[in-house]
Amino acid sequence: MPHQLSIDESSEGARTVLTVAGEIDLATAPQLEERIGAYPGESDLLVDLSSVTFMDSTGLRLLIGAHERAKGGGGSFAVVAPEGPVTKVLSITGVDEWLPVFETRSAASADG
Repeated sequence: MPHQLSIDESSEGARTVLTVAGEIDLATAPQLEERIGAYPGESDLLVDLSSVTFMDSTGLRLLIGAHERAKGGGGSFAVVAPEGPVTKVLSITGVDEWLPVFETRSAASADG
């Protein structure tokens, strides 16, 4: 069965929100990377991974790269990831200690 990934885009004030559903892996990560890469480093971007059922190291690399690009460009990059497969990967690798991760979209909105 082919890997599925859907990405919806919306705005919350000046922040762009990408809502991702499905699996982020070697087969689907380029699709998400292309969407994130469409925004310059000075953009304020929130990636909602609440409906992601699986993420491997390819997705982790993508999130780290997007965060670094925003940091270098004066923008912001944050992730919404409730307790589940994504937070497990972020926690095991320690990435959640420096990447802004929020349990809900409203918590992310309250922060910035």
